[in-house]
Amino acid sequence: MAYKNVEETEPRFAGLKFTSLALKILAIIVAAVALITALASIFTTLPPITRFATFVAILVGGAVQALLLWAGGELITLLIYVEHNTFETKEALKKPQMPPTKKSA
Repeated sequence: MAYKNVEETEPRFAGLKFTSLALKILAIIVAAVALITALASIFTTLPPITRFATFVAILVGGAVQALLLWAGGELITLLIYVEHNTFETKEALKKPQMPPTKKSA
C-alpha cells in the first residue's frame, strides 16, 4: 500500500491538527523573539560579562522553550498518525482472508 498523507485523506481531528500547527508556529515566534531579545541585551549598559551571560541565558532559554513547543506539536501529529495506522490495520483485518492453499509434494 502506498503512503498516504493523513491530512489529505481524512477530515478527522481538525482541532488537533490546528493545535499542532499552532504550537509549531508559536515555537517559531518564541525562537524569533528570544533571538531578538538576546541581541538587544548586548546593547544594554550592564558590564560586559553580565551582558554576555544575559545574552546566553536568553538564547538558551528561548531555544529550550521553542524546542519544547515544537516537540509538543510533533507529538500531537505523531498521535494522529498512530491512530490513523491503528484504524487502517483494523480495517485491513476486517477484510476476509484467503484460506491457505495446500502444497502438494
